[in-house]
Amino acid sequence: GFQWTKGGEAIFGGAQALKDKLDDAWNEKLTALVAYHRRFRNFEVTTSHSQTLNNWVRKQRSNYRSGDLRRDRFEALDSIGFQWTKGGEAIFGGAQALKDKLDDAWNEKLTALVAYHRRFRNFEVTTSHSQTLNNWVRKQRSNYRSGDLRRDRFEALDSIGFQWTKG
Repeated sequence: GFQWTKGGEAIFGGAQALKDKLDDAWNEKLTALVAYHRRFRNFEVTTSHSQTLNNWVRKQRSNYRSGDLRRDRFEALDSIGFQWTKGGEAIFGGAQALKDKLDDAWNEKLTALVAYHRRFRNFEVTTSHSQTLNNWVRKQRSNYRSGDLRRDRFEALDSIGFQWTKG
């Protein structure tokens, strides 16, 4: 697995300390977004107001659309009335319909991974086999390392014996 030390010296106090630091940073952005919404009555943070917060809002929407937003973060944003689409336009019939569609797409990839594992006895999907599935596997590992993998998805992957590190 990943080495949390550099030359034997702990970096950020280890994996949990790094995760806590990343969660703290996310929560600070959420607090800033709540303050912005109180003042401007919308979630369309302009770059002239804050490039950093604008980027963060765009990232949350992107993670939501791709199904990579952690459930706790989705619930935190949803609880403040966050608009999941820019300008409030409904996509695919609204937030719940979009979430269902994205969950279905994720589950289809999981099913494809199970079939791949059954055939090849590993989780190292080659690009020659499927670029899409290879990218998806890499994304799950990346989300796991960054703490952005939803718990239900972690449990689903873990239940099939998924290898969280390559090789």
